[in-house]
Amino acid sequence: MKKKEDKENSEEGKAGEDSGGAAESVLDSVGNLIPGLGGLIKSLKKSDAFKERLDSIDEEIDRKLEETPLRPPSGIPPSVARRGTRSKKHFDTFTAGDVPMDKGERDVPVDIFEEENKLRVIAELPGVNEKDIVLDLNEDTLIISASRGKRSYHKKVKLPRTSESITRKIYNNGILEITLT
Repeated sequence: MKKKEDKENSEEGKAGEDSGGAAESVLDSVGNLIPGLGGLIKSLKKSDAFKERLDSIDEEIDRKLEETPLRPPSGIPPSVARRGTRSKKHFDTFTAGDVPMDKGERDVPVDIFEEENKLRVIAELPGVNEKDIVLDLNEDTLIISASRGKRSYHKKVKLPRTSESITRKIYNNGILEITLT
């Protein structure tokens, strides 16, 4: 019996990896926390009506975030709060050469760190796999793009200096770290 539960839990974990949006991710998390609920959620996901409802919830979340971005907790200075605010419309600690987004594309929050002989670029790309990420470096411009399902990201980053190559790329839990020389 234990092996069967372990197999179901691992399958539920895999289902969570391929999840479409925020609503489905929340359901997967709750299903993994409460024994027996994961199986029920898994069977509900097979229903077209349930999938449509999840999609409408995700659209509602996106619409509400665009209308009213998340606000930082009170008592945090505006200069610090701006760096931590999660908004699709604006998130920069370094002005990174923003370009207008096409419909359906999401902006990529980016931080750039200058070190002795290299640049480190940290970008947030939640909901995609590493294989979905495409990087293009052209002297002092880095283009980051990724697409998976309904998620599509694009960012043209103006670097503070010319770089010759991408020496390292690490992607973990939605955070991409790029090292340039």
